[in-house]
Amino acid sequence: MTKGTHSYHLDKYSIYWWISWGARNIPEPLANFIGDRIADWLYAYKSRGIVEEQVRNLDVILGPDVSIKDKHRIIKKLWRRHGRFLLDLFRFEGMTRDEIKSRVSEFRGLENIHNALNKGRGAVILTAHLGHWELGGILLDYLGFKVNVIQQLYDSSEQNDILDRNKAIRGIKIITPDSPAVFALNVYRALKNNELVAIQGDRDPDGSGVKVNFFGRPARFPKGPVMLALKTGAALVPAFTLMGDDGIYNPVAEPEIELDRTGDNTRDLEANLQKVASVIEKYVRQCPEQWFNFYSFWE
Repeated sequence: MTKGTHSYHLDKYSIYWWISWGARNIPEPLANFIGDRIADWLYAYKSRGIVEEQVRNLDVILGPDVSIKDKHRIIKKLWRRHGRFLLDLFRFEGMTRDEIKSRVSEFRGLENIHNALNKGRGAVILTAHLGHWELGGILLDYLGFKVNVIQQLYDSSEQNDILDRNKAIRGIKIITPDSPAVFALNVYRALKNNELVAIQGDRDPDGSGVKVNFFGRPARFPKGPVMLALKTGAALVPAFTLMGDDGIYNPVAEPEIELDRTGDNTRDLEANLQKVASVIEKYVRQCPEQWFNFYSFWE
């Protein structure tokens, strides 16, 4: 969870430190078992208010035909998946490239990223709080792409350090929006060099986004990904790294989103954000237990 969004009680440096320690010092099967038990406890006893909000999200995503029992089953699985997300994130720090690659299936749609870069204006990689987005950046780096990640600041420098350590190890550049001028310069420089700039497009932390249709109801989406692509001419390519039940991660890149450029800025922004929301909706519908939202998404 990032600063300025809807945070929850596990979003603390001390919690991440202990998860990091467990991932590095406890044998993986045992760490996973302990993680699942803690997730079950949090789901059942410690986070009832959050779970109620997650039920409301699934009411929209899955509709009334899915029973409340099945929705709770999905939410329980979501809490376990989030724990595995964090454990694997810290495990990756000590893994070699070959060890990480052994956890990943073939990158489907990789040609979509190559086709975007062939235009010579860089590519904005649109992702979401879905699956293992951190691993997606690592994989793109391993495949030879120059990767830059736009990231909001967390509540403390220690929290930033422990969660960003993996990207630093892999040589991925982190771009933070704390200084608007420096932020813009770094983003434009990366795209001008025909590099990748990755950004999550499913949360609107400051409420400045645009309402579009998402699962049949209006929801705010941040302007950033679309505005970056419109202003720079870079391709906008959706990409996600989904978790398999077998522990294998499955990365996929969608074809470039063909952006409307009519000259009517307001109209273009809304139309293109609707395209963004539609792609994210497709994957959230496919894997609702991997969309890591801990608050009511719809107003």
